[in-house]
Amino acid sequence: MPGMASPFGGVSFTEDAQHAIAVIDALEPEERRSPGSISQPRRIDIAAAAGASVDFVDAMLSFAVRYSEQVDSVRQTRWAFHELRDLFLPPPDPPSQWNPRG
Repeated sequence: MPGMASPFGGVSFTEDAQHAIAVIDALEPEERRSPGSISQPRRIDIAAAAGASVDFVDAMLSFAVRYSEQVDSVRQTRWAFHELRDLFLPPPDPPSQWNPRG
């Protein structure tokens, strides 16, 4: 969207979104599950593979760590029985229309 600020401090939201998708694609499945345990040399490799800066990769991974901590805190509340959506999965299908007359 024009005029929309980037959450990672970049110039354009669209450019940052493209870099974010490239960073996610460059991550291994284990790294997606625990983004806080990725070493600095691996972060440099991810940045090179994604065509992004290392600062961008660091900002994105710290965002993912904060998100997972928030998900964990919600799971500990009384609403824990609800299934929380994964950040990288598509949205669920909308519910079918209810017809009271059958």
